Amino acid sequence: MRLPWFTYYDDSATSLEGAGNLAGMKSVAELGNEKGDNPLPENTPVNPTNIHEIRKDLEPGQVREGQF
Repeated sequence: MRLPWFTYYDDSATSLEGAGNLAGMKSVAELGNEKGDNPLPENTPVNPTNIHEIRKDLEPGQVREGQF
């Protein structure tokens, strides 16, 4: 199955502030490392091929050019 991969880049954008109540949360990898475990060893890198570029500054209801 070729699920779509969406890419968006805007060098003028600013990052969002993180959620305060999630600040102390650890990732699965961090918890596994603390326990001396290798969580999710079967995970492999994703090499997307069905890439859709998202543009900024589109008007509401405007459709980008493309092959349909």
